[in-house]
Amino acid sequence: MKIKAAIFDADGTLLDSMGQWNLVPYKYVKSLGVAADENIAEKLFTMTISEAAEFIIDEYELSVTVEEAVEGMDAIIREFYKNDVKLKDGAGELLEFFKSRGIPMVIGTSTDRDCIEVGLERTGISAYFDRIYTSTEVGKSKEKPDLFIQAMEFMESSPDETIVFEDGLYSLRTAAALGMKTVGIFDEVSLSNQKELKELADLYVDEGESLATLIEGLEC
Repeated sequence: MKIKAAIFDADGTLLDSMGQWNLVPYKYVKSLGVAADENIAEKLFTMTISEAAEFIIDEYELSVTVEEAVEGMDAIIREFYKNDVKLKDGAGELLEFFKSRGIPMVIGTSTDRDCIEVGLERTGISAYFDRIYTSTEVGKSKEKPDLFIQAMEFMESSPDETIVFEDGLYSLRTAAALGMKTVGIFDEVSLSNQKELKELADLYVDEGESLATLIEGLEC
């Protein structure tokens, strides 16, 4: 079956940003004058930002609301997106390939909308996407199928016609369980999951490889 629609994760897939995301909870807790575990992000990987806020408030007994914690972490990552975020190698070429073939594309991300829009604008790829789906707005993390189902309904595609690009193992599992075509993207933040990610994905972009290398293997 030919590909008729594409769903892209953003952080760690198109944007070289996961390393910075790993520091956000630590930086936020530290900004409140509280000692924090530098590796706390490992416990938050599958969570939405609201869920992560709830976790760090409980974990460190912070005297802030969930909304205040979300705003504080958003401000840290938004500054990075605004000034420093870069595309992963070959991302622009891959997006242009889909555009040239009239394939609709959407973003499916765990990052809040206001932040991800800044990152897409800075890197010049915002116009490629017809819609942005966020876990917060959908109300479920990408461990659940809701985001992917909504995106397919919007693009009027079936699972076997839809390809998903992800660096997160938990998200790729969800897409694969739905019967979607899957592409695993190496990201150094997820080193421990790379073996399983590579085995699960239909296609895989390894460390040091360009996303553009995928083009020859795609049937559109």
